Amino acid sequence: MRASLVGELRCPKDHLSWVLRFSRNGRLLASGGCDRRACIWEARTGRPIAMLVRRRLCGLRGVVSLEFLPNDNRVLTGLWNGEINLWESEAARRLLTFKHPTHVFRSLVFSIPGPLVALLGEGTSIVSASLDGEIWISSLEDGALIHKLRPIPPHILAVTAFPDGKTVALGSSHGVVYLVDVWDGQVNARLSFSGRPRAGGIASVCVATDRPFVGAGSTNGECCVWNWHTAAEVFRLGRNLGSVDSVALTPMGHLIAIGSVDGVVRVFEIESGGYELSFPSVDPNPRRLRGLKLPVAFSPDGNMLAVGCPDAVVRLYSLSYD
Repeated sequence: MRASLVGELRCPKDHLSWVLRFSRNGRLLASGGCDRRACIWEARTGRPIAMLVRRRLCGLRGVVSLEFLPNDNRVLTGLWNGEINLWESEAARRLLTFKHPTHVFRSLVFSIPGPLVALLGEGTSIVSASLDGEIWISSLEDGALIHKLRPIPPHILAVTAFPDGKTVALGSSHGVVYLVDVWDGQVNARLSFSGRPRAGGIASVCVATDRPFVGAGSTNGECCVWNWHTAAEVFRLGRNLGSVDSVALTPMGHLIAIGSVDGVVRVFEIESGGYELSFPSVDPNPRRLRGLKLPVAFSPDGNMLAVGCPDAVVRLYSLSYD
């Protein structure tokens, strides 16, 4: 497999990317950063589309989660302070703002408040989860609370939704990924590294839309992919990479991209475990990497990989097989 650099999308110089998302049709790409802004580009051409920013907010309230709605004309942002905003993607007009009550959990390993936001089904409701274990399902019409779940894992560090509109994967601080039905609270599966909990907190989770695969990265540098039907591991990386703060699966589930705090993005073929590609950080100063995320995202067709680099540039790579 080869990767060719096909685009460099420039962000404001103080925009360090925390999260990347493609729209569901692959037309748009968005980066949410520590500066409270979300930058949106046309993915194919790199043309800037919009910049979403919450002004008159002080302190550290960056964008910790980001989701496009199915038709790509609206986008959700979840801020550090618990605020959730719904925007028009291209007009940069804020349509709705509501708050998820949250509490900050701090330790020597992680320091990430909520909320973490995932879109359910066709985009009429969202699930938001915070570090204190609160899980809310809210309407996108008015932000009203539809349903609230009792805390399942005690501290939630990562969340992503399945395409079925009812299941979410919750990454916990004690090293277990919970697959939960958000409507009845049923825990359908508990996934842990080699069956053992406390392998470091789960810093990132992802799902493959076309295969029953769930991927996760931990704060102690491990990464794993499970077949959630059987709870069996199908890929495991036990290297000490530092915290794996971003993982992404292609929709077909054949590749996983791993972004870790050592400043390198790695791409693996899942079923063979083959080491395919690596992208070193372009920042020559390793001190800038300390504590920073290196977010990754695959396009919906799996042919493009976006990487948020610490020099305030999002780089796009085209993936092809020789």
